[in-house]
Amino acid sequence: MKILFIISIIHFSILFSPVNYQSAISGNYDRELQDSFLKIAKGFLLAKEKTFQEKATSQDVDSFLSFCSDSVQYEHILSPDKKFSFTGKEQWRDGVISHLGETRNAKIEIVKSIERQNIVIIEYNLYREIKTGGSWKKDSKKITVSVLEFDKDKKIKKITDYL
Repeated sequence: MKILFIISIIHFSILFSPVNYQSAISGNYDRELQDSFLKIAKGFLLAKEKTFQEKATSQDVDSFLSFCSDSVQYEHILSPDKKFSFTGKEQWRDGVISHLGETRNAKIEIVKSIERQNIVIIEYNLYREIKTGGSWKKDSKKITVSVLEFDKDKKIKKITDYL
């Protein structure tokens, strides 16, 4: 039983370790490019966090979207039956700008991350206050799993957020 438990822990550590493994089959992304995807994803989330602040501006939104390709595909999945999708920076920009000032004191806390080839998967908690009527109310912690796919120019070409 102990041996099985130890093997399970080792298997889990290998699956979720931050070490990058290059695919011998595809070889499409060189090591230097692959190593940078997680760093870019974290920068993207920091920029996203700024758009949730009460005084966020359209420049904050542009900074956030600068991490993405012009034709980025974004899916915001609330449940298997309820999702929102945007194609292209402009459509996504319009959606984000329409909600500026509705939240404040936002904080994104990264819980886990996995990086493989040109994909980064990040689980994070979002803490914020939401404006309801004329008052601010603390929102319950939102747990999100984001799957970010990068192109060869190190831009995010597809994002799927699971809430």
